[in-house]
Amino acid sequence: MENGFPLIQGPIKVFIGDNTCLNGALSIHGHPDSGSCEIRIGENCYIGWQTGISVGKKVLIGDNVMIAGRTSINAHSGHSPGLDKYQPPVMADLVIEDDVWICTGVHIVKPVTIGRGSVVASGCVVTKDVPPNVLFAGNPGKVIRTLRGNE
Repeated sequence: MENGFPLIQGPIKVFIGDNTCLNGALSIHGHPDSGSCEIRIGENCYIGWQTGISVGKKVLIGDNVMIAGRTSINAHSGHSPGLDKYQPPVMADLVIEDDVWICTGVHIVKPVTIGRGSVVASGCVVTKDVPPNVLFAGNPGKVIRTLRGNE
């Protein structure tokens, strides 16, 4: 723990691997419509200041993942656009594979998979799966280029 304890609310099970640092201004929420959900954070990870994680069914974060501050991770579809036509959110799994770097201020707005070894650039809005070993950036996010080892 760094700078205090994270806020954890809702129907959620939390699993944290060895040598992982969670920043105190982190919040993790289990969506109340899910009934039961879980988040698994691997070993040697860092989740930064003012990051929010909303869990639909499962959020699975691999080993050696760095998530910078002010990132928003949403593992459900969100609510419908109008109260008169309310539909509950669709719950799904969100996966961040091993060795991923998510830079400051990224918004992951749907349940997606972020492939191993990828970098998601600052301010990116992620609305679809990210392939392994790419630089992903923009709004909406897209592949900028393929990464070679250790870039």
